[in-house]
Amino acid sequence: MARDYYADSRALGVDLWEAGFKDWADRIDAVIEGGSTSSEILMGLRWTLTQLDAEEQDLPQSLRLRAESLRNEIDAVLS
Repeated sequence: MARDYYADSRALGVDLWEAGFKDWADRIDAVIEGGSTSSEILMGLRWTLTQLDAEEQDLPQSLRLRAESLRNEIDAVLS
């Protein structure tokens, strides 16, 4: 069964919101809502998840690992 990258991204966004990283949750939603094609959305999600990892030093390890896993899978689909 194929992974639902949008649903997984939104679920990560909810957990980021609940953990106090509201701006990152908003960024994820904005990428999904603002994209006009699936490729554009996936590229935006990959970029956002990469930035999340690079910029948020206080991100809980469980969220960091989920974001990294999702980013890696999206990267594989886009390659």
